[in-house]
Amino acid sequence: MLTVKKCPRGELRLQGTLIRQDFGNSTRGTYGKSGDELSSLSFSIKSRKELSSPVNFLELILLLLQPVVLVIFSRKQSSRWNGLLILLLAILLTLIHFLTEGYRWQMVPAYLLLTGLYLWHRLHPHIRMGLPARIGFSVWWLIALLTPLLLPRLTLPDPGGSYPVGTQTVVLTDSSREEWFTENPDDFRRIVVQIWYPAQSVTGLTPEPYLDHMDVRGPAMIEQLELPEFLKPPSVLVRFFAWFRTHSFPGALPVSDPSPVVVVSPGLGGSRLLHRTLAEYLASRGMAVAILDHPYDANLTIFPDGQMADYRSELKGMAPDDSTRLRHRQLRTRVDDLHFLLAQLKQNSALFPDILQTYPVNSFFLVGHSFGGTTVFQTALERKDIQAVIALDGWNLALPDSSLDQGLSVPVLYLGRPHWNNPNNYRRLARFLMADTTTYSRWLILHSVHHFDFTDVPLLSPLLKLMGQQGTIPPERVVPMVNSLVAAFIAGNSLDYPEAVAVNPETVLKEEVYDFR
Repeated sequence: MLTVKKCPRGELRLQGTLIRQDFGNSTRGTYGKSGDELSSLSFSIKSRKELSSPVNFLELILLLLQPVVLVIFSRKQSSRWNGLLILLLAILLTLIHFLTEGYRWQMVPAYLLLTGLYLWHRLHPHIRMGLPARIGFSVWWLIALLTPLLLPRLTLPDPGGSYPVGTQTVVLTDSSREEWFTENPDDFRRIVVQIWYPAQSVTGLTPEPYLDHMDVRGPAMIEQLELPEFLKPPSVLVRFFAWFRTHSFPGALPVSDPSPVVVVSPGLGGSRLLHRTLAEYLASRGMAVAILDHPYDANLTIFPDGQMADYRSELKGMAPDDSTRLRHRQLRTRVDDLHFLLAQLKQNSALFPDILQTYPVNSFFLVGHSFGGTTVFQTALERKDIQAVIALDGWNLALPDSSLDQGLSVPVLYLGRPHWNNPNNYRRLARFLMADTTTYSRWLILHSVHHFDFTDVPLLSPLLKLMGQQGTIPPERVVPMVNSLVAAFIAGNSLDYPEAVAVNPETVLKEEVYDFR
């Protein structure tokens, strides 16, 4: 039986191994969920009107009127009055746009361009615009046009399930493990865990921002995604992500006993927040989804006391043997993170009691992206309470040889891209899946996808596609496609898409084919 006592800063200590600290409050719900809901769900991809246009209607008219004014001002004096009338019309539309559609920072270059054109007209009322001014204003207009297109105001896809989605975030401290990424002997392993769950109602609640602490997350994300230098001022990303509307509501009343429980392990340099649409998709269909940040493997982990765990998993300059040893040690740490979290989830009276309530959590589905795929594979090998494992473009090179030969005794779904630079990644996956042929496994290659297409990254900006960080399948299709494949597998169903091609691991090993482009 768990014993609970209060600790400093509102923490709870459980048997000396768990420290829990809430980021927010939640309220116990009493609504009962009906029986077999998963089997009745439709996993088809619907139209995504919520992925709105990068610009609103009045914004588009404003952007199109500006080059017209520029062209007229470049002509003879006789047409200047037409240009002035159009300019005044554009200014009037801007005022209407402020009142109806609202101001947003992506349109600031366009607002300033209007001001610049009006001031130029006032200063030069009787002369046509010269070549230098035309070039300058043309470049200015191009910037005004591209800014809202490359950094659009987007809404995440509607989860589409029967329930609204609630969320809660806590910090867990495992006092039985010292943090080996730091030199402080009193530093114990802490993980941030966020759970998404089906809620009764979200009326009157405010949705959670897509990313928190963007003043510090911004630079870390830019470095990880190798984004251009002009985005490095944190204010740019802070304002950009401020417009992202999630479907996660802290403090929402949970339904009774959501099931099953899905636990997600992100990849190296990733974040729990980059799997938000998957969590919302599953939670809206009655599941509880817990995603953790692995500190010092994650892009940036921020704790409620203000402390941060930055990314310390770079291998540049390391000898191959040293890098292999480091990755194996990291894998051991990540697997132990999952063991610790799963143990606490089983003790539902201590962790997320208002959400899991009295339902005995005896088994789990595991999902992992990239290094998280290896993490969930290894974790499932060491436990008896895993129902199935799903790897999203999993990185299999870090999986020990002993694990490859053991194989999994639970169903496996692997969703992957057509090509890895190291062919051993798919060679090792085929060997792993063939080690135990008594259980069901499904290996699907999604054509024309990128490694980040298995996260929310494609939804963030069209700029990422131009930089090669996104595949050719449109974000409004690839993200819900991945989510629906995961949900269907958990529900015991299978889905087929033209972009998804099944792979036979035995054929891969025999014919030594590791590239599916």
